Amino acid sequence: MANFVPPKTGVYNIVGSFGVPDTATVKATAQRVEFTAGGSLNVGKIEGQKVALVTARIVDSVGTGLSDVAVRVLGSQASGTSREEGLAALAMGIPAGTYQIEFQKSGYQTLVQDLTVAAAEAKVLESVVLTAE
Repeated sequence: MANFVPPKTGVYNIVGSFGVPDTATVKATAQRVEFTAGGSLNVGKIEGQKVALVTARIVDSVGTGLSDVAVRVLGSQASGTSREEGLAALAMGIPAGTYQIEFQKSGYQTLVQDLTVAAAEAKVLESVVLTAE
């Protein structure tokens, strides 16, 4: 059960994480929920949208993890940035299908590759290699 105490009256997006720490969030919405400043609402269990989770390890030509690589699924809003070990994760609120995923970092050639995902699939891309310019 989740409790939310709003700091002021207004419209809020309630965001909660799922499974993998610091990598993905899901937005829960309702038809109309009004919050009053200082009040609270026990929202119980909220069923989130089933989304694909894509993780990747992005490396250079010798296998060293690359940080700050911009990762995005073309034609969608799914995007993220790799961390120091070259690890990136995207929660993709898109339908099952085939997409193109782009990896971009200054000083390296941009890489675009096909990505096929199913609804609620956890997809792992091992050793995505970026080539220096």
